Amino acid sequence: MRAPPAALAALVALAPAGCIIGNLFRNAGRNDAMRPAYLDRCANWKEPLSRRGCEKLRERARVQVETLRVGDAVCLDPPLGDAEGECRARGQIDDQDTTAFRVRVLEASPQSRWSTQADGHFWMENLTLIDLYLQERGF
Repeated sequence: MRAPPAALAALVALAPAGCIIGNLFRNAGRNDAMRPAYLDRCANWKEPLSRRGCEKLRERARVQVETLRVGDAVCLDPPLGDAEGECRARGQIDDQDTTAFRVRVLEASPQSRWSTQADGHFWMENLTLIDLYLQERGF
């Protein structure tokens, strides 16, 4: 049985709308992404040795964040800690774009700041994870 031409025309006309709605759901919450407390935490340090130490750690964290891909495990507490080792909160990247990623919190110990987010999803800007990493290390 062949579909009537009018039904095919209607289906073709609605297909782009379905794609747009799918993208809206996919990006829901993206505008509410966690943002870093400081865009450049290292700039606050006046002592050259401290600033250089901060910049080295920032570069290490930047490289780690840039290698994260959908499906990767990530330690959220401590930030960028060993996802397989001692980690108070583990997550998994389940979506990303060039400036942020969406994390699903897989598990979090009661002592973790992420304990209320267990089984939740949230968007986080790349710089936020770097900022949290530096903050955890005293910068």
